[in-house]
Amino acid sequence: MTFDHSKERQHHVVALLASFVLMAGAVSPAAAEPILVHRYDFENNVNDTAGTIDGTLPTNSEQTPEYDGDADDKVVGNYAIYFDGDNDYATIPKTAGTEELLAAGGYSLSFWTKLARNNVQGYFMCDAGNSGNLYLQIYPSGAFNGSIGTIIGPTWDFTNPDDGKAWPVGEWNHHAIVVPEIATGETGTATWYVDGVALDTITLGPFAGLVGDLCLGNRTFDLARDYQGWLDDLQIYQGALSADDVRHLHDNPGATVPEPGSWALLLAVGAGFSLMAYRKKRPSQST
Repeated sequence: MTFDHSKERQHHVVALLASFVLMAGAVSPAAAEPILVHRYDFENNVNDTAGTIDGTLPTNSEQTPEYDGDADDKVVGNYAIYFDGDNDYATIPKTAGTEELLAAGGYSLSFWTKLARNNVQGYFMCDAGNSGNLYLQIYPSGAFNGSIGTIIGPTWDFTNPDDGKAWPVGEWNHHAIVVPEIATGETGTATWYVDGVALDTITLGPFAGLVGDLCLGNRTFDLARDYQGWLDDLQIYQGALSADDVRHLHDNPGATVPEPGSWALLLAVGAGFSLMAYRKKRPSQST
């Protein structure tokens, strides 16, 4: 008899469609990847290499941070930004885009820090206005000695990472702040990760909005919260990073989420399934 090749072609088409169904499930809206919308790698500037909101530096040279290219004083690229603890700061302008991103919930921050001193209260990042709604800080004294603290919209929380010991000096640490999407009138749980591990959670409501620009290394209305140390590779995502995403960013300095090649890998897997089905051994033909 003669083998019916049309059935084999049908099997191939079915296998191909099935592979695309598998790929579609892997990237379904329920499991949507976070989107990198802003990135500041401080390569001798405060430019946004992923978006369009470039940072700015003060016009007063005595308040302008430096860019440090020493091998031990950077994580990504050729430079990190260094704040000397004496009124240095940089700002990311408050825009409709940043307001919309934060107000919508479901955002994440990823950045690296290395402290030069830990005996003063210093801000990694803050809402520049007085009584603002986003503060990420090192809090070294009093009841919160050795803690890192957060104010997010406008809930306070302090986390002591090491039983009252001062935060380490001269060591790079990776931080990730993950804030889920929170509906009006609801609450959610934000998580602060350090070096790929969840350090603490904070229960909060929808973001209350920025009072002023985002300030790096200080707070601009009085310059009274000097951070002395280095900051590198600040990434801002739309959407909540997963625990695996955070570990990936920590384990691979300079990486982003999603990992490059994720779509290519999915396509390769799908094509592989199809090729295997197509090359399936055919029955021998006879007359």
